[in-house]
Amino acid sequence: MTNRETMSYKSVDFWKGFDDNTFSGNPLDRKDVALLESMRKDEKARFLPFHELKVLVNTSSSNRTLGWLSWAELESLVGKEISLEGQGEGLSYKENSLVLLGKLNQVPHYAINVTHILDKDSLGEKSYKLEDVSTERERRQNDSEKARALASALPLQDTGMIAQARALLDWHVCHPHCARCGGMTKLTEGGNKRVCVECKRPHYPRTDSVVIVLVIAEKKKEGTDEKEEVCLLATRAQGYKGMYTCLSGFIEIGESLEEAIKREIWYHSSQPWPFPSQLMIGCLAKTNYAEPTVDAKELGEARWMNREQVRELLSRSLLPLDAGSTVDRVPPPLAIAHQLIKFWAVNDTNTPQSQL
Repeated sequence: MTNRETMSYKSVDFWKGFDDNTFSGNPLDRKDVALLESMRKDEKARFLPFHELKVLVNTSSSNRTLGWLSWAELESLVGKEISLEGQGEGLSYKENSLVLLGKLNQVPHYAINVTHILDKDSLGEKSYKLEDVSTERERRQNDSEKARALASALPLQDTGMIAQARALLDWHVCHPHCARCGGMTKLTEGGNKRVCVECKRPHYPRTDSVVIVLVIAEKKKEGTDEKEEVCLLATRAQGYKGMYTCLSGFIEIGESLEEAIKREIWYHSSQPWPFPSQLMIGCLAKTNYAEPTVDAKELGEARWMNREQVRELLSRSLLPLDAGSTVDRVPPPLAIAHQLIKFWAVNDTNTPQSQL
């Protein structure tokens, strides 16, 4: 695979101009899990509460920050003492709601599911609130508020920690039983593993790999013999009709990245996507120009666009997504699709040939 040093335009660094992807940049270190697990009663340890996968946010200042708490502060928040006895050994999910995230500046950090012990209505009197980090698409499907995702307002490293915590806690909720024998499983290794108490089979968190591809081609400009680069963007069959984005799909079992894309590719970047636990692998694909054939079950429409057209869509990416809106745009910067599209649009020189 071509590396960053060899993939460059004539005068423009191939990688210049794309932002780090939201939900990446996790700074936590998990090298010594056994030691970190033993530090959960340390006064320096910090805990990030989640309630039905909504994260606790400190609203005491104008800038929202993650609601990291000491154990004493956590008990004050929920209004009762919380026992850690038996953590990692019990059988019920409620007794296995604490997971180790890692260490930062010698301080151990944990995520804890407080769904079963916190009365969320009691937060009104305190400087905290629970916020959803889901995408605007999920917010619409759940009829919840149509504000931008919390993740877009937080520092990159905070979004990385949210991605890890949310995906792990959701996995524990969904996997209390062994897939082989149906027995109960227990949490081990700080929450990064479950083991069946009956057949001893280990179970690990699942990551679903998705390729998301910006397809590029050359076509003749109308009325001339001159060629220009264009990219293929499409709308979904469901959702906002004007939201143009990259093509994407899950990688199937036994399939390579190249086979999933079916064309010559360039790796761009990746993005953890904790809804619930996906890894988005961003690529560029160059092909011969042809009019697209649209699968109406998956897509609304597909169009080739030049850089001028794409830049216009980028300029509208932060407009509010009101119900019934048909304004053409691309996804907001939160999504890796935005970064792929932006990367191509801001670089005027044609995409180089890759060396696979």
